[in-house]
Amino acid sequence: MARSHFRALRIDGRRWAITDALAGIHCAGLRGRDFATLRSRGGAMVWSPMSNLLLYGATADLPRAVRERVRIGLGSDWSPSGSKNLLSEMKVAWVVAQELDAGIDARDLVAMATIEAARILKWDGSLGSIEPGKRADLVVVHGRRGDPYGLLLEARETSITLSIINGRARYGQPRMMQQLAGDGEALQVGGSDRILDLSDEHADPVIGELSLSEARDRLEDGMARLPELARRMDDGSISGALLGATSATEPGNWFLELDHEPRPGFSARPHLPFAGMPTGIYPEVVLGAPLADILQPMELDPLTVVDDGGYWSRLADSPNLPGYLLAELPPLYGQRPRQRGARAEASLPSADGAQEPDRLGDFLAATASTLTTEDRLLLVQQAMVLLGETYVHLELKRSMHAVEPIQQLRLLRYRLTRGDDELSDLAFHRELARIFASVRDLHTNYLLPSPLRERTAFLPFRVERYVEDGQARYVVSHVFADVHHPTFTVGAEVEHWNGVPIERAIEINARVQGGSNRAAAFARGLESLTIRPLVRTLPPDEDWVVVGYRGLDGIVREERWDWLVWAPPAAIGVDPDDADAPSRSTALGYDLQADAVNHAKKVLYARRAFDVEPKTAAALREPVAVGSQEVATRMPSVFRARQVETSSGAFAYVRIFTFNVPDADVFVAEFVRLAEQLPPDGLIIDVRGNGGGLILAAEQLLQVFTPRAIAPSRAQFITTPLMLELCERHAPSPLDRNFDLSGWVDSMAQAVTTGAVYSQALPITDRQAANEVGQTYQGPVVLITDALCYSATDMFAAGFRDHDIGTILGVDDNTGAGGANVWTHELLRLLMDTEHPRPSRSRSNPFRELPNGAGMRVSVRRTIRVGDRDGTPLEDLGVTPHVRHHMTRDDVLGSNQDLIDHAGEFLAAASVHRLDVAIDELHDDTLTLTVTASNVDRVDIRIDGRGVDSFDVTAATTRRIAVPVASPTRVDLHGYLDGRPVVRARRPLVTDT
Repeated sequence: MARSHFRALRIDGRRWAITDALAGIHCAGLRGRDFATLRSRGGAMVWSPMSNLLLYGATADLPRAVRERVRIGLGSDWSPSGSKNLLSEMKVAWVVAQELDAGIDARDLVAMATIEAARILKWDGSLGSIEPGKRADLVVVHGRRGDPYGLLLEARETSITLSIINGRARYGQPRMMQQLAGDGEALQVGGSDRILDLSDEHADPVIGELSLSEARDRLEDGMARLPELARRMDDGSISGALLGATSATEPGNWFLELDHEPRPGFSARPHLPFAGMPTGIYPEVVLGAPLADILQPMELDPLTVVDDGGYWSRLADSPNLPGYLLAELPPLYGQRPRQRGARAEASLPSADGAQEPDRLGDFLAATASTLTTEDRLLLVQQAMVLLGETYVHLELKRSMHAVEPIQQLRLLRYRLTRGDDELSDLAFHRELARIFASVRDLHTNYLLPSPLRERTAFLPFRVERYVEDGQARYVVSHVFADVHHPTFTVGAEVEHWNGVPIERAIEINARVQGGSNRAAAFARGLESLTIRPLVRTLPPDEDWVVVGYRGLDGIVREERWDWLVWAPPAAIGVDPDDADAPSRSTALGYDLQADAVNHAKKVLYARRAFDVEPKTAAALREPVAVGSQEVATRMPSVFRARQVETSSGAFAYVRIFTFNVPDADVFVAEFVRLAEQLPPDGLIIDVRGNGGGLILAAEQLLQVFTPRAIAPSRAQFITTPLMLELCERHAPSPLDRNFDLSGWVDSMAQAVTTGAVYSQALPITDRQAANEVGQTYQGPVVLITDALCYSATDMFAAGFRDHDIGTILGVDDNTGAGGANVWTHELLRLLMDTEHPRPSRSRSNPFRELPNGAGMRVSVRRTIRVGDRDGTPLEDLGVTPHVRHHMTRDDVLGSNQDLIDHAGEFLAAASVHRLDVAIDELHDDTLTLTVTASNVDRVDIRIDGRGVDSFDVTAATTRRIAVPVASPTRVDLHGYLDGRPVVRARRPLVTDT
């Protein structure tokens, strides 16, 4: 369009409507001989390369313009896309000119900003050069040697020591300004003191009285209140007064003329005939909402580059800016080169004292080597103790995956003891982590030392999988709020990753993630494409990724994204190293990586949930709702509960994000409270992505959904002398009366002599605690799982299936298959420091404190399923769902509606059994109660566990029962249908005295 406007200037033959009064702005659309035409008729060009590159990714054909000897002036264009000042624009122009090999030197470029610009305006008789008789417009730059023009291009904003306009000192160092100008406004540029003198006796009386700081304050205030000010302007009674109206019929003298906002369908620029139609016509644009509803508050940028902490990040975020400019412009300001890619701004919450996110390459370059050879040998030796003497799955992993981690550790130790090993710290971490990962057990990890362990590497978007017409597709499901990209948006389809087809790239990544089965490995390969907590996962090998994607417009493009590194704030959960409360810290089953990933996703993409969650391990005193349709909860980081409307009816829905809670009883009580406020005819429990946590919480929750007695899964130790001795030291534990390993001691002592691999299998969760609450939700239940469900969540899913509670609807072929209780190296060290009851049988503690905050975790007890699958291990096998659901595009980009509809179908088809009881009277040794039941043909009544009554029921029935115990505490009613237990109700009893 711009070139058409230029070509429309041709009158006929060789005549053009071009004279020396024409200055072409930008001239980015001109081609070939257009520049010769412009120059031969006296026209000039005003060049603004930064604005051109930011907006369009290209600028004028500078080499051709120079060859054709077009007069060129340099300008910074407007503030939204131009440079902050002319010095900055000169630097940009210099970099671009060198890249384009335009054939100009530093003197030529300075002339574009001075004398050539003055000649274009016909002001060169007064401005543009230092000559007698001209106005004294001077800039003084620090420096004494070298080419003065090159020195100016290399100058920084802090290098400007004095600025004189028309012979009057207006800006400069305090010492110079005090001598030349006297008073002025004090300010700082890059930490250097400067004085600014804006006084002018001829200035407008309103504007002239404003200081720079006052003007800045007013602008900051106005930009922060843009929606409010727009609403005031939309109100005629207010806007009239603002514009000087004295009455409805006297409009006043003020009016607003915006040169960039012509009326719809019209351009204020001239229309010229060209190719049968006028140039400069734009399609009509109609605003769909009042301006006040569109405008958002804005922040005022700092005036200088040196004082703008986000300047280089914003440039790097620009999708149009060429890479050479990002590489070569920052060094002219004393900054490191940048690479185009997204970067999260400092608004991202971080750990106390942590800096804002940094690019991975910069972070690793600044991370110094800290491990000595002795440190490395200690880590290898401790890994050998951990895997060789405490790891319960060692024999299983040797058989299933043909791995030999102990021998690999011996070989690594040999390399270190030879003294000629040249592994960097990162290479050593990679080698040790690879050995741990070879067993494909996410409970058994090498945890990287500081400063890696506190960091999470991430890309500022998420990719998720869905299935359409039987074909897996991968879509951008979330983009970090501070990233604004015109085409890489939510809904874009990802097709390639660093040039590799996306599914193949995920499979390659899955090999190093250690999933126990194919579904789990693939799910972790997909998730770790964009989020990697460095406590368990090594930093990505690449500093950035190139994503090939199809935008919503159907066009295939590539975009480069930098890996960013950030220290997230601490998450809430049980301290796994807590030796003061080992009954909790030894009852953990969780995937450290999944826990950290979920926490990072919450901070990055669910800020409301992060902001309202408690900042301590205790639950909130007052419930809060994260979403407007959700039930308020005291544990917003754990639960999300709401009523969902499905094609089969309205049902209850509870998402459980984690079982990593400090108190199982509080956890169960909060779940019960939430469920009581939701529809009673069907419940969807969604545990996708739940990496586990406190085994006690997961297994105690099962009782809430079933009339059957819960049998907790059972756990076995590996039978080594070290584990036998540890159990003997805590049988029971002197640290915590609730921690007692005595039940395992006899079988382990026998197994050490007989050669049995495992100890006796005993539950971690107390059977009484697993049945203390009883069934509270009587409707049918569907459990939604995926391959990222791990550990305690595996145990919850296994118990759900083994007790035949309801349908398991899986979005993957399996759960994560992490069937173990995990202990940390530090916890083992602290537990082994406890005195042995028989000192003569005690040996020294083999566990040593690890260097630099490094850590290790290990599966110490494997879990065994119950019921029809009694004796089957969970590890590597996991829980297979009853039904598979393939996620749809609407599931991934919407609110999982297709998935929830699918679950609703099973709830609607299930039988609903009801059993209710009202305590009419409890007096002395007699209990009178009224029983109401539906879809139940028999009811048994028990008081404090003792059977007292059994009867057939068809309608509400009142029963008078003799109480078999003094001071009874509760009554249980068990409902049956065709001899099967189908529902249960429990009520507390208070004796009427």
